[in-house]
Amino acid sequence: MLIDQNIPIDQYRSTLLQHITSEANPNSSRLILYLFVFFGYFFCILQISDTKISNWLLFLFTLLIGYLISLMAFLGHELHHGSITKNTLVRRIFGILSGTPILISPTFWTVWHNKLHHKHTQKPYKDPDMMPTLKTYKQNRFIRIIHTFYPRTDSIFTIPYFLCAFSVQAWTHQFYWRKKNDDDDYDSTVNKKINADLFFQSAILIFLSFLFRQNLSLLFFGFVIPLMISNLILISFILTNHSLSEATYDDDPFKNSLSVTNYKFVNYMTLNFGYHTEHHIFPHINGKNLPKIKEIILDHYPKDYKSLGHLKALILVLKTPKLYLNNKQLVNPKTGEMVNCL
Repeated sequence: MLIDQNIPIDQYRSTLLQHITSEANPNSSRLILYLFVFFGYFFCILQISDTKISNWLLFLFTLLIGYLISLMAFLGHELHHGSITKNTLVRRIFGILSGTPILISPTFWTVWHNKLHHKHTQKPYKDPDMMPTLKTYKQNRFIRIIHTFYPRTDSIFTIPYFLCAFSVQAWTHQFYWRKKNDDDDYDSTVNKKINADLFFQSAILIFLSFLFRQNLSLLFFGFVIPLMISNLILISFILTNHSLSEATYDDDPFKNSLSVTNYKFVNYMTLNFGYHTEHHIFPHINGKNLPKIKEIILDHYPKDYKSLGHLKALILVLKTPKLYLNNKQLVNPKTGEMVNCL
């Protein structure tokens, strides 16, 4: 049975807020970065569409597009939390553009990530990003099939998982599960906005694809491989965010979230996305200021804060079972191996 005795987040959030001032303000300078990223993405697409491009430039621009797509996802994550601008129209426009390469509606993202994941973080049967429970695994054939593809050290599906899992999960929720949602999370108004977003995004992708009409094989290097690269970058963080942490009914990021440490260069290139516990305590604070938030947390709650090196966390994810036996233990349904959550 899943039980929970966590301390409500408001009890320590109020303490931390006393030491936060300008860090809570939106970081509008990210909009300038957004423009540079958009320009870089379209420039690289144009270069790859050139049938006379050399192989080494093709390789270089393919890698760069993959990174820029992941950077757009990191920016979109900040944007939809309101940590870049509070202007809803600007957020919608920039959200449509940044979500186009991965075909994710900003309206859908706001419901899926902000409303469901953040509101129900690691809450069984409510958080769409949480690993399944053993009970669900036994009752649901679909979950048993999906569990086969989860990354493990001894699985042939681990590499394919890293290359496509984020897109598969997002598209499955966006195109299928939202229509099966029993709550009012996706009402008719929200669904119309999602469909409108997807219409504009599809139109942009069709236009960009038209650039490759003289050599359709280059589409593979302009869209498919870059999407895999972006999936690899994104899922390497997403897997460590919560899948090693406890299940919780009352939100407590100290228990249900994990931050990962990287070289400063990696943090800079990924907009400090590894500061995930900090983000769940203060979703509205921009990634640029999360290192400062970490310092404040360590001054007040050093024993509660959990962090691992990024590579160490990834290796641990690969070695650890993926199903929740209870709120503090993960279990392998095949071998019966049980591992305590962090």
